[in-house]
Amino acid sequence: MVGQLFDQEGAIMAGKWIKSKSYPGVRYRLHPTRKHGVGPDKYLTIFYKLNGRMVQESLGWASKTWTETGPDGKVVKSGWTEKRAAALLAELQENQRVGNGPRTLAEKRELADQVRLAEEAARLEAEEVAQAEEALNVTWGDVWPRYVQHSEANKKPNTVRTEKLFEQHWIRPVITAKTPLRSVSPFHLEKIKARMLKDGKAPRSVEYTLALVRQVYNFCSINGLFHGDNPVTKSRVKAPKFDNRRLRYLSKEEAARLLNRLVEKSMDVHDICLLSLCSGARAGEIFALTWGDVDMDRSILTLRDTKNGETRKAFITAQAADMLRNRRPAVVAPSDLVFPGQGGKQIKAISKTFERTVDEIGLNDGLSDPRDHVVFHTLRHSYASLLVEHGVALFTVKEMLGHKDIRMTARYAHLGESTMLEAAKKLECALGSQTGKGEVIPLRPAMSQ
Repeated sequence: MVGQLFDQEGAIMAGKWIKSKSYPGVRYRLHPTRKHGVGPDKYLTIFYKLNGRMVQESLGWASKTWTETGPDGKVVKSGWTEKRAAALLAELQENQRVGNGPRTLAEKRELADQVRLAEEAARLEAEEVAQAEEALNVTWGDVWPRYVQHSEANKKPNTVRTEKLFEQHWIRPVITAKTPLRSVSPFHLEKIKARMLKDGKAPRSVEYTLALVRQVYNFCSINGLFHGDNPVTKSRVKAPKFDNRRLRYLSKEEAARLLNRLVEKSMDVHDICLLSLCSGARAGEIFALTWGDVDMDRSILTLRDTKNGETRKAFITAQAADMLRNRRPAVVAPSDLVFPGQGGKQIKAISKTFERTVDEIGLNDGLSDPRDHVVFHTLRHSYASLLVEHGVALFTVKEMLGHKDIRMTARYAHLGESTMLEAAKKLECALGSQTGKGEVIPLRPAMSQ
């Protein structure tokens, strides 16, 4: 009875082995249905004696072809034939005779796998060497466009614009497009710093520029573009020490003067300023505010994508709430901007009307230090200052401003000195009422005589 054999595809092969008439040691089975050329497809094997016993090894179907590189270097299509099987058998038998090389098809395949793995490892190593050499010679001009692309995908548009401006005006004249990253030294950084200070740029701008260089190197390191040292972190180049915190805030009278004059100039600018003064919202937060984020009933704004990346609630005064009610159109979509710019697009910066009005009413007269000048952000400082002056705890002010660190809010601490003085007086009165007028309570145990 003739048995049946299943191939790797599950097809039934004819059960009878047929010995090749032309090539001893080669035999095959015929596929019951599949054709190859003019005849049935053949499943080829070789059989031979090894160490005193017969061994049979399968080669595969004649119809299953593959590509390989010929002696002339050309890529050709190959497949199993009786002749090719006989040539393989002769090779294995010769290896057995001389005691060198693979003696079985399994050994030959294992050796081929080892060669392939070795070649792949060599290729990868060569690629790594080439990449290392390329990274060693990478220039500022090579990596800057990629850094910009990364920034555009991960940072706010204003931040990207600022980085581009600082790179163009201060970094590129010193670290040119052709400068290799490995060649950037403290000399380059000191030159950037000196040029900026000579041009009258603020120490904060110098620090920002050096930080930008550092960020570019960090980006290159993370993405495998450059593996050398970061010159900013390694060098001893220090940004000038500075305190650029704005200390100016508006008194109630100054705020009233500003708002009253803005009513005459521009209601849009007036309303934007009023909202900042009454909520502590930053300019960008107000420009991005939509009607869907305004809760009229509870007088709460939802400020999204704030400077620290978190969404927060802002509580507004009745005056600001009335202003928003008056601004709200009869028909409005939740996604509509509260303060749309031209064409309904988001405003990018506060109108020059604000600066002109500040100058007209003399809020900056006689002030030479830019930190004392009234700018739009002064309205946010004024909001915080009024809260502290009226006894609101610094931690509460921190939360209302959206500060991540209480140290950012601590700048307003001195404004609450009068409140703390009142608290001390109340404590004094409370202690005095327990002991009689004018009696002093010892706060430490008396030392024994």
